[in-house]
Amino acid sequence: MRKILVAALTVGLVAGSLGAPAGAKARPRPVTLYLHGPFVAGEVDYVETTANSLQGVPDGFQVMDTVEPTETVPDSMGLTNLIASPNRYCDGNALFPTWEGKVTGKITGDITVYLNTASEYVSMVYVDVFADTTGGCDSATTGASDYIEPVASGGTSIPPGMNKIVLKNVDFSVMYNLVIMVTPASMALVGERHDFLSHGRVLYDAVDYASRVEFRCAPVSGKSCVPSS
Repeated sequence: MRKILVAALTVGLVAGSLGAPAGAKARPRPVTLYLHGPFVAGEVDYVETTANSLQGVPDGFQVMDTVEPTETVPDSMGLTNLIASPNRYCDGNALFPTWEGKVTGKITGDITVYLNTASEYVSMVYVDVFADTTGGCDSATTGASDYIEPVASGGTSIPPGMNKIVLKNVDFSVMYNLVIMVTPASMALVGERHDFLSHGRVLYDAVDYASRVEFRCAPVSGKSCVPSS
């Protein structure tokens, strides 16, 4: 009997030593956030958001979450470029295709953004990623200086169809939200984010137009950086 007890205690100690030590860091886990929209035309969401904001009930940006699209007809939003406006120096601007997702954890490695686009020619865009933003802006008109720099950013050409944009080697923590903003980028003017011809539309929130964001995130607690949808 004594031998059996000793053997059982030994197995228990070995098993315990193989387990995760107290205070061990969580491993990064894959996360996919799909881009959604409440309306077929994203511009309508901006009008709705503005109206509700004036009533003191802000809607925020369009939503991205872990729920895969089920619709057959995509929503879409234009890449508006009026040279002097909309304001690009905002950490999220509802006049551009912008999405917000609830995320808490540490994101490392590459962020891959899949954007399905429609254009008569190759357009150029910037993809900016912001962490824990409230949509603040810098504005010479109002004197505001609330813009925060993106935690990741990259410019690329986007021919019609599904495009893959990779933002490499990121390393940042996020407490409550992640925001993705897509803006027209420069083709002709070096060092400027302005090109009047850089127009197009982003298509999303449909089975065949599943624009999305993929990354790896180590949760602060639990098994996921994203709350259950």
